[in-house]
Parts: sequence; structure tokens; C-alpha cells
Amino acid sequence: MKLKKIDNIIIFGGTINALKILAFLQKTKYESYLFTSIRMLKEIVNEKGTLEKNLNLLKINYFIEKDINKSKKLEKLIMKHSLGIGIAEPWKFNKKIIKKFNSNLIDYMGIPLPRFRGGAHFSWMIMQNEKINGACFQEINEKSEQGVYDSGDKIEYLSYKNNNNKKPIDFFNKEAKIALKIFKKLLHKIENKKNLKYEKINEINSFFLPRLNTNINGWVNWQVWNTSEIINFINAFSFPYKGASTYINKKRLYLRNAKLYKKEQFHTYQTGLVTRSDNRGIYVITKNGIILIVDYNFNKKNKSHVKVGQRLFTPSSILEKALSYIPTYSSKGLKK
Repeated sequence: MKLKKIDNIIIFGGTINALKILAFLQKTKYESYLFTSIRMLKEIVNEKGTLEKNLNLLKINYFIEKDINKSKKLEKLIMKHSLGIGIAEPWKFNKKIIKKFNSNLIDYMGIPLPRFRGGAHFSWMIMQNEKINGACFQEINEKSEQGVYDSGDKIEYLSYKNNNNKKPIDFFNKEAKIALKIFKKLLHKIENKKNLKYEKINEINSFFLPRLNTNINGWVNWQVWNTSEIINFINAFSFPYKGASTYINKKRLYLRNAKLYKKEQFHTYQTGLVTRSDNRGIYVITKNGIILIVDYNFNKKNKSHVKVGQRLFTPSSILEKALSYIPTYSSKGLKK
């Protein structure tokens, strides 16, 4: 980066990380702007609701763009010493925009780069029971494309432990603190004309995992997966997502917040059976244990009535589709 001072700060994208950084910038001397998309505005970022609702509560102004490279508003805002930061932005920046920022356009990467490239980072981490996480900024160049490819050097990389993170919201809340911390560090170094810490990416350690769509990818395989795999999978699609899916009595049931209740060996034919129910939730048999599912519903509004002795089951045709489907997104939303 070539910045010696900052004229203004332009954020591209959304998520809880952008919200936290913009809220912090409200209390500073810097003019800041957010360019986002309809899809990102509608995403739930915390217990208060969507990004749009949170931005309005904090009275943070934003611009909606279908194609950032055609934005007349952006052209007027980029100054000689503008700092541009992408945070899960849904666009690929063209050569003209990158050049106009004069090497001061960077991405926030909330992953242990180069591991977990792609999308749905935290859901994949939960499934894999990943203990180590990371965050950094990264140079944006003409090859950079959010969720597809990145090649720029890491800037101010830090590593941290996931600790007791069990659900996506736990990851998002912790990462929001990390993102703000690393942003403040970046700002401090620029203001005090200190050298930034750069690091080349070691491609030997790279692996890519695609985006996920909860409605299509989030189906539980009761007959094949073991207990820990089922628990991790359900939790991977828990809040702020609507939940992992299965069928009960020909109705689609959404499941969130699962934990191990008891270790015990069962026959495969017993898996998926609801064996107990109380005010804590429903208790379901898996291959090598009984799990407690705290949050379950048909319409994501009220806890649904599930009877003991009923079976949770996912047809093989749906599981095949869930395995084969890889979603892609644009600034407008999901492409099917």
C-alpha cells in the first residue's frame, strides 16, 4: 500500500464485519461510505436482524450497486488518498477501479488464508471441527474475485483459536471483534507512517471449498453419518441460517443447535428415531449416540410438535441433489 494519509474510507460489501468497522468510523475524523448489494442488505448479521436494519438503526448511509465498476457515485468519491476495503463484496473490480485506487484497494479475509478459500467458511470449519482461524487484509489485483480466487500478499495476518465456537453466529461474533482489531491496527500504522507487515501466500497449504445454500445443501444423512458428523452438520447451518433439514411424517423439519446427550451404540435402522422429548428439546438416535436438538421447527417461527417414536429421515434423491449442487451468487442473490 502507498497510503501516507487517508482522505476517506470506502467499504465494499457487507456482513457484521463491515457493520462494526463503519460503526467505529462514525466516531472518528474519517468520512466513510458503504457500497453494498440487495442480497447483502437482506442477510441476517446478528440478533437484531438484517444488515439493512442494523445500518438504519445506526444511521449509516449506503449505496446499492448492481455493478460496482459502472458506479458514477464511486467515481466521484475516490480521491488521491482513498482507502478501499472489500468485505465479502459481490463484485470483481475491473482494471480501471483498481488503478484509480492507486494500490490502496484491499480485501478483508476472515479465514486462515490460504486454507478455507471459497465460501461458507464458518459452516465448513464447524463440519471439520477446525480449531485454528485467521484474519488479514490482502491486496486486490485484476485476478482477485471474491469467493473464487485471490493472489495478493497477506497484510497484517494474525492467527487465533476458535475455542468454544459451535455455531456460525459464534464465529461471526468473534470474527467481528477480530476484524475491528486488525482494522484499527492497520489504521494506526498508516496514521503513524509505520511499515505494514506483508506475507506471501504459501500455495502448498491452500484448499478451496465452495459456497453453500442452506435450502439445497443442508440435508442430514441419518443412515450414513456418525454422531459427531450429524451434530457438526446441524450446527453448521444453525443461526443466523434457518437450519439443517430433514423430513418427519412427510413434512420438512429445520434443525438448529445440536449437542451430544449420551454415547451409546445403535443399529443403523434405529438412526433418526425420536426417543425422548422434554422442555430442552428432542432426543434423536444416531449410530453411536443420542443427540439433543434444541431448536426444531417447520416454519422457523415456532417450535414444532414432534412425537416420540417418529423418525427423522432424508430421502436419497434429496441427498444426491444436496451433494451435487454448488450455488453461485451475484450482487442480486442466489443464481439457480
